[in-house]
Amino acid sequence: MVYRSRFLLPEVLVRLRTLVGPGGTLAFIEPNLLNPFCAFIFGTPPGRRWARLDPDEMAFSAGHIRRLLAEAGWHDISVSTRDFLIPGLPASWSGPIKRVEPTLEATRLTSWLAQSNFIVARA
Repeated sequence: MVYRSRFLLPEVLVRLRTLVGPGGTLAFIEPNLLNPFCAFIFGTPPGRRWARLDPDEMAFSAGHIRRLLAEAGWHDISVSTRDFLIPGLPASWSGPIKRVEPTLEATRLTSWLAQSNFIVARA
């Protein structure tokens, strides 16, 4: 399912680039659509209802947001996936997950499954 916002993200990214000015930096964090939990809550009607998402809330794959930023004129784009703690996990799980998280984030086999895209780009 491709979610359509009433806002056109490509236009917003172009507008942000003009507001930031030459050499300025944009940095934000967005959910990683490749993460199974994020794919469920952002990519399915039952998941969106369960998570009580606003109609305009979105998630992206790293490749998709990287492409949109490049098309909007941003450069030096960096998208890294991080964060394996997801909402609703039992508190007792957070310690063990935090201990293995750096390894999961640094390993190509698992890093793409992280919950968040950390995005930085320059105008």
